[in-house]
Amino acid sequence: MRKKGGLSLANSLQEEYQKLVKMNYPELVTYLNNKYGPVPGSYFRTPTCKSKNSKITRSMEGLEIHHVGEDNYPNLSTTDYALVAPWEEQLPDRLVYCNLLEHTLLHTLISEKYGTVQPYFAFKAQLVQDIINDYEFQKDWLKVVYSQMKDNKELLIELYDRVNAKSLLNL
Repeated sequence: MRKKGGLSLANSLQEEYQKLVKMNYPELVTYLNNKYGPVPGSYFRTPTCKSKNSKITRSMEGLEIHHVGEDNYPNLSTTDYALVAPWEEQLPDRLVYCNLLEHTLLHTLISEKYGTVQPYFAFKAQLVQDIINDYEFQKDWLKVVYSQMKDNKELLIELYDRVNAKSLLNL
């Protein structure tokens, strides 16, 4: 286990998680923006939402992009849903970087707000299952995600359970 300032990376993430779960949605978004910095471009390259902006990805750091407006407009990363929402929801100030655990927490907060399980949980279920089952990932960016989450699987499971989506993980 890699050490970071005397703490293992797993312990460090668990300690940070204990702070994050006490935040509300706007607080968590602000925290993540401060932690990772702003997203430097729109999610899609143009308002037709046909092609994603590859210049903003940080997947090799294990980071994903969350649309802040998904608390009002679901699935903003998919063309069909993006086209019915205002284009402004695709702009940099409405995007935030996050790791898998943080992204799952953001969608947990949205699910709790509306009392319904967000589609995110089904979309990410296979990845989370693979992490839980120690799947040997081939793609480099997935290896990074796995290395971040392998010692924190229980935190992902806890978030799925919190919104009654644990059954999606087929545990």
